[in-house]
Amino acid sequence: MPVRSDPMPILRSYFDALEAARFEEAAKCFTEGVFYSHPPFPGEGVANPRHEANGRQALIQLFMLRGKRPRRHRIDSCVVEGNHAFISGVSLNPPDPRSSFMSELKLSDDGLIDYYVTYSSVPGVGVTLETQT
Repeated sequence: MPVRSDPMPILRSYFDALEAARFEEAAKCFTEGVFYSHPPFPGEGVANPRHEANGRQALIQLFMLRGKRPRRHRIDSCVVEGNHAFISGVSLNPPDPRSSFMSELKLSDDGLIDYYVTYSSVPGVGVTLETQT
């Protein structure tokens, strides 16, 4: 069985750098051979394909395409089994409604993210109930 790893420090580094548009620093949280998959960015619509990158250099290009956004990520839960983890949380993007996300990731032996796939719900889970009260 793989050694249990805590993904939270590398995830916080990743989100902090991404949110500050420090894209090369964000990409250093991932291995050279990372696979990264993200749904269409806000404003692109559901007809657009997922954004995917193989390798750190392609990931930097993807982050540059994304650009700086006012979005802030909050991780609410994390489940870890060995080097594999699932996280869930919300993306706060005032004045837009928040969105919910879930991500699957795998850490390499050196603690970097080697595989990252995320899914999102816009508006976020529970938002419609909040607006009804």
